[in-house]
Amino acid sequence: MNTEPLLLAGGLVVDGTGLGPPRRADVLLRDGRVEEVLTVTDGSWEPTSRLEGTRRLDCTGALVAPGFIDIHTHSDLTWLSTPECSSRVTQGITTEVIGNCGMSPAPHHHRDPNFRQVISVIDQDPDIPFNFESFSEYLEVLTAHRAAVNVVPLVGHGSACQTALFQGLADRPAAVAKLVDEALNAGAWGTSLGLMYPPGEASGPEELAAVAAVTAEADALLAVHLRAYDGKSLSRSVGEACLLQARTGVNLEISHLRAVRAESSAVIEDSLEQIELAGPRVHADAYPYTAGQTTLFQLLAPEDRQKGTASFLEAMPGHRKHYSDSIAASGFEPEKILVVRTIAPQDRPVVGRSLAVVAQDEGRPWPEVAVDLLWRSACYVDVVVFGSRLAEQERVLARPKVMVGSDGFSISSSYPAAVHPRAFGAFPKSLRLLVDGGMSWEHAIAKVTGLPAAKVGLEGRGKLKARSHADVVVIEPDNLVDRATYESPLVPAAGVRHVIVSGVPVLEAGSPTGARPGRALLRR
Repeated sequence: MNTEPLLLAGGLVVDGTGLGPPRRADVLLRDGRVEEVLTVTDGSWEPTSRLEGTRRLDCTGALVAPGFIDIHTHSDLTWLSTPECSSRVTQGITTEVIGNCGMSPAPHHHRDPNFRQVISVIDQDPDIPFNFESFSEYLEVLTAHRAAVNVVPLVGHGSACQTALFQGLADRPAAVAKLVDEALNAGAWGTSLGLMYPPGEASGPEELAAVAAVTAEADALLAVHLRAYDGKSLSRSVGEACLLQARTGVNLEISHLRAVRAESSAVIEDSLEQIELAGPRVHADAYPYTAGQTTLFQLLAPEDRQKGTASFLEAMPGHRKHYSDSIAASGFEPEKILVVRTIAPQDRPVVGRSLAVVAQDEGRPWPEVAVDLLWRSACYVDVVVFGSRLAEQERVLARPKVMVGSDGFSISSSYPAAVHPRAFGAFPKSLRLLVDGGMSWEHAIAKVTGLPAAKVGLEGRGKLKARSHADVVVIEPDNLVDRATYESPLVPAAGVRHVIVSGVPVLEAGSPTGARPGRALLRR
């Protein structure tokens, strides 16, 4: 890639290895690569002939680091519909891993009327046409597109399950494993399991082992959304994932590790201990919030979820009480459930309000309100659910085998729906908490650069050195802070000065440039 040569001058380089403190150096970028890291020992140096015609970006008082890598996102479709990727570049993110939680837009069958509902968590823009079926065809769509940041695709096990179910294939474990294997051969970097989402959550040990085995054979990543995160089930769910890794040797990533509604911190400590004792191929990611975002459908009992949304929509008129009782038995408190998306026009006013407030206004029990919201929106209802402790999340993030994953979307600041503040704030918030908690900048930055790059297998990324890809972020350490809140989630962070992708500035002096040098990275 021929790009304008850039000199990132006057800053302190943090190289992403976590091995040394920031050092005074200038970084020369040319043709999409880091050409040289020019160490400055006396505070100044004389330009040489190779720097003639090079544009200078001021990095005085700032840290110059590899571009941040978000190892857990759901930008599978929004990367196509929102190529400016404001929520990514304003955090310093230059590469994001998509296809998580068992959900990817492919493989699917074009005649399956329920597929988009299966991936409703990531299907934030229903107007995007699905002019692809196989994972290979989906990759063709991605590679033809350009956006502000890079994406690294995983194949969703749940999507493969739905495709096998729709086709009525007799040997489902073999059929699902074959679809996953085809995706890995086409260029996917790994596989994701969504063991809390239908239809993946109904998968038996034989199928999960088959999927993990083909992923291990490809030496690819297996990212696992656990079967449960509540205080009573988290340790057992982590154990299930670690046992799968022990049996297959797969490269395991446990997704957004957190304890929900736990009586004490013992459960999260036990889970962390399992991960740390499981060996060098087991890691986790986390985000620094007390709430997560999911679909309202997830509040139903597992036996109702596993039947799928089509079954719910068909049965609901005659079984309204059953579904209300199912949600009531979830144990969640309605004041801790915030509605952030619904596609039913008459329900748009409830967005941004808790189910407790909506139920009080309507004078009805909150489970009935929830069931009606699902019914009117054909189950396209997203909620933010509170239930974790911030102090626990800080401890999780600080552990050596835990990386930062936003679990967010690549969207713009004009996104027409409420979202979780992690979309715009996860990385600045995480770095701020880690450093303020006593971690060095070099170790904190390694958690969002070198460590995730090594975990996924991204050669030439995550470390700032000669010949690495010119994905770079320049941050102001004293000013770095997230500003997105649950009430105002689309507010960009402060303290990110410059962001460069493939040698092209996508954020300059804190403002997006509109450039789109990012691309889909395929594993070959």
